[in-house]
Amino acid sequence: MPSLAFVLVLLWGWPGGVSSDMRVSILEGRDFVFWGHQEPMCGLVWACIQAVMPAGFAVAAFFVVQTAVYWSALLLFAREALRMGSGLAAGLAVAAGFLPPLLCFSVMVESNIQSGVSWLAALAIAASVRSRSGAFAWVFFLWFGFVVRSGMIVALIPVALACLLLYRPSLSKSRALLAAIAVAITFQGLSFAVTKTLLGAPTRFSVLSVSQVFDMAAVYHETKVHHVPDFMVPEGYAAEDVLVHYEKNSVSGMFWRGDGKPVFHLPRNPDEGTQVHNAWLQTIREFPYTWLAMKVRYFSIFLMIDVEWAGAFWPDYGANADIGLGKPHDHESNPLGVYARLTATSLAWKGWFWFLVAGAIVVTGLLARAARAAASASIYCGAIGTLIPHFLFGQAALCRYYFLPYVLCVVSALVVLPALLLRLSSRKLPATAESPKGL
Repeated sequence: MPSLAFVLVLLWGWPGGVSSDMRVSILEGRDFVFWGHQEPMCGLVWACIQAVMPAGFAVAAFFVVQTAVYWSALLLFAREALRMGSGLAAGLAVAAGFLPPLLCFSVMVESNIQSGVSWLAALAIAASVRSRSGAFAWVFFLWFGFVVRSGMIVALIPVALACLLLYRPSLSKSRALLAAIAVAITFQGLSFAVTKTLLGAPTRFSVLSVSQVFDMAAVYHETKVHHVPDFMVPEGYAAEDVLVHYEKNSVSGMFWRGDGKPVFHLPRNPDEGTQVHNAWLQTIREFPYTWLAMKVRYFSIFLMIDVEWAGAFWPDYGANADIGLGKPHDHESNPLGVYARLTATSLAWKGWFWFLVAGAIVVTGLLARAARAAASASIYCGAIGTLIPHFLFGQAALCRYYFLPYVLCVVSALVVLPALLLRLSSRKLPATAESPKGL
């Protein structure tokens, strides 16, 4: 079944879709100029790739590789479940790959998806391969998932902890936690060193300012007061001319457009970044309750509370042309597009539902003292930790941000269930004492 699914996804999704964020990383890598729009190390990876092959070919190759890794990881979980004596869990491991939020986005060559697939592979290898080569493989996938989405540093520690406990169940929890923290520090340190010494220390102010200005725009639409710095406003326009394009579920309309309408300029140095940051703080001081209400709304949208569906719930091929890559013919009417559209309002897209399901299974595993409950709890914490950076960001309604949390919650269930079922099935009733003779 996974092999057939792999072939069908390749046929229906070929040659894969590249997101607008990944497009920026590819172009930065091509020009070897890094502004920090995405993780600079990701741009460096693309610089190395484009030194040996065209970007379009590389994206298509990435699509094939990540699809193969995705189904291979689920197959590894199924094999491990069978080894533990749980055919049900093995079936669930394969069936999980067909969940709409996972299957529909596995065709996207996008940072969130690549991070999710990489960490899924790391967990699968750690759970099923007990060799040094296996350890090298899951460490590599753990690192690559961090490189393409360094904002996931919050989730890296629990996911690394889960990998360590899955790879070596006899390892004490305290030593595993220290090792996981060391992994996170090492990865972050390497990224900082390479960025600082090789890539010209691209500023992160432009990235931070996107969220901060979006917050200011949301407050402006309620209060008609804003503190947007003058340098951000395009010549010949007023800040209000850009703020009018505010969309409560997406930041893109004020910074990136293709219709010629004015957009804000992003900071290009620390001084400009400080101006934006101070303006953002001033907005919060003046309208704290308005700002807080907006953040609560983002949180609700992210968990799909009172939301039927959100934009970008199917693969997006809009940026393909910019890197010389085609797109599937009639991609909205092919089986993958139809599947995405038919399942767009289903329960499978509701974040709160999956957190409750995964959390219930984890708690059940802990109460039953399942062998792998600690690893599963770590994975579940990783899923929650992954969401934290996006709770404070305006673009929370884009469903592609769900990919990694979905993967980790699904894996959380798959890791606990085999051990739990095995434990329950192996329980024996106590032997009945032999009755005294003559009674």
